[in-house]
Amino acid sequence: MLYNPSNPPPPVPPSFSLPKLPENVKFLLQVLLSLLSFGVAWATNNSAAVVMAVAIIFTYALNWLARYVGYKPTRNTLTGALFVVCLGLAVLFNPALLPPFVPPVDAEQMNGYVIVWLAALAGAATPIVGSATILYNVLLKDVLDQLVPMPAETVPDEDAPVEEIAPEPPKIE
Repeated sequence: MLYNPSNPPPPVPPSFSLPKLPENVKFLLQVLLSLLSFGVAWATNNSAAVVMAVAIIFTYALNWLARYVGYKPTRNTLTGALFVVCLGLAVLFNPALLPPFVPPVDAEQMNGYVIVWLAALAGAATPIVGSATILYNVLLKDVLDQLVPMPAETVPDEDAPVEEIAPEPPKIE
């Protein structure tokens, strides 16, 4: 078919393009894609790859809360949430068989049985809590280093007078 200027060809449809993503979402997707495509990290030490991915997601979630919702968790809240995440990772890496709770038929033996069961539960939970503590110590510094700084209005001024916690006791004469 020859080109005819009076009958131009149909317009070419525009090429498909992805919607524009915010910079932080693009960064998170790039990191997750690199973790998934970098099979060597998974093949050599899959626990380290999982811990790294969890740290990235946890930090991203905290920064998102701080930027878009305006919620900045306190140190105690951050510590508790991070330890719960580490406890979940420890259970994932070292699943433990918890002792079954089968109460005895006789009610008189119940107190002794509960004490023995709690001792067995503590024995089974000890390695999990130990692993969670190690993971917590590894992740805490990395998470705190990557958090969004506090807004200026919440940072205490060094020159501001320090408020007294309790008033001075009355003087006895």
